[in-house]
Amino acid sequence: AILVGMAQGLGYKDNFTSILVSACLREMDAILKFVCPADRNILENVYLGDLLVTAYSLHSRNRRLGFLVGSGVPLLEVFETMQMVAEGYYAVETAHKLVHQNIHQFPLLDAVQKVLYQNQSAEVEIRQIVQHHLC
Repeated sequence: AILVGMAQGLGYKDNFTSILVSACLREMDAILKFVCPADRNILENVYLGDLLVTAYSLHSRNRRLGFLVGSGVPLLEVFETMQMVAEGYYAVETAHKLVHQNIHQFPLLDAVQKVLYQNQSAEVEIRQIVQHHLC
C-alpha cells in the first residue's frame, strides 16, 4: 500500500496501480513462503482483501504515507502531519531484515525500504520497478 501510494503521489493512474497491486500480491506470496512456509492461499480474504483495501482506500494510513512521500513531502514532515501511525512503515524494515539474506530478490519491498530508510527518491525507485520488474 505504501508503494501504491508513492506511485499515485507521483501521478501514476489506475491502470498502473492495478498492475502494481498484482505484482505486490505475487511478491507478498513469495515473502510469506520464504519467512513462514505453510499451506496458505494468498487469494484468501485475509491476504488479498487486506492488500486491496489498504492499497485502494483513501482512508488507508499506509497508502497515505506513500502518497505524501511520492508527492515530495519529506518523511519527517509526513510523520508530523499524520494523526495516526502507519504501521507499514515499521513492517517494511522488519520484513526487509527477515528476507535480507534471501537469494531471491524482492524488488518491491527493496524499493520501499530504500525510499523510507535510505533516503532514495520515490520517483527513481518506481521508475526502476517499471523498467525492470513490471514489463
